[in-house]
Amino acid sequence: KFLIVVFPVYVIIFLVFLQMPSIPGNEFGTTTAFTYQELVINLLSIYSLIVSVLLIDDMITTGNSIVKAANYLNKFNPGKIYALCSHAVLIDDASLIIKEAGVEEIIATNTIPCNVSKVDITPILTEYFKTIR
Repeated sequence: KFLIVVFPVYVIIFLVFLQMPSIPGNEFGTTTAFTYQELVINLLSIYSLIVSVLLIDDMITTGNSIVKAANYLNKFNPGKIYALCSHAVLIDDASLIIKEAGVEEIIATNTIPCNVSKVDITPILTEYFKTIR
């Protein structure tokens, strides 16, 4: 379901370099300085166009952490954003708030059954309990 394309690191660094303000003494001869924050932002901008983003949390209750992360990532126009969690409590309108923040889909295990429970962990637990004597 998820296709993640990984560019070689040198290609990403080159693309980031092209997007950055010039580095002092570079081959283009300009002397404008850059900050590491600009480097990270440019790297995120380029990389987020290439891949879908997976936000992974252990438990989503109110959705505030996922919403903050999604709002930040939306500045870089990512392909799609997905929220994954082990336990989806999702109180009040958490699911709706997360979707409004630009999250394509919320995917959770069935430890707390709800409408976003899509991963059945029963086989994993069954195999583990078979090993206990």
